[in-house]
Amino acid sequence: MYAAPYAPYAPEVTREQEIEALRGQAEFFKQALDNISKCLEELEKES
Repeated sequence: MYAAPYAPYAPEVTREQEIEALRGQAEFFKQALDNISKCLEELEKES
């Protein structure tokens, strides 16, 4: 018989921490999307 898999302890995240993390992720992806759009524009100009 095997023991159940170990679930690591995860500290609770406050609502404010979750909001701040999501805002950070949103900004990261917004910048990434802007960079992708700029690259696409440059490539389309060349063709």
